[in-house]
Amino acid sequence: MRVLSIQDRINAAPNTTATFSGAVFPAGESWVEVWPQRPQMPAGVMLQIIVDDADAFADYATSNGLVPQGPMDAHGERIYFLKGPGELQISFQSAAKAEI
Repeated sequence: MRVLSIQDRINAAPNTTATFSGAVFPAGESWVEVWPQRPQMPAGVMLQIIVDDADAFADYATSNGLVPQGPMDAHGERIYFLKGPGELQISFQSAAKAEI
């Protein structure tokens, strides 16, 4: 984080000594999420992309030689995962389709 000149208290409460707990950098409807190492979880950066239809986007990605992992349904969203250049974690997601 210091390489980017970002303070290590982005998600800490103001005027506290709390340590950095992560940050979200919005980009339109999508975002980049950054979090520090915690017990049982390595530090990470993830690009999270909102698409209209995650299943259709997964089919498109697969037809272009990528291997998306998923789907996973959570919080009303359908989510797939990929690894980008440099092992960048990427998710793409859309609203989960209502069950009939």
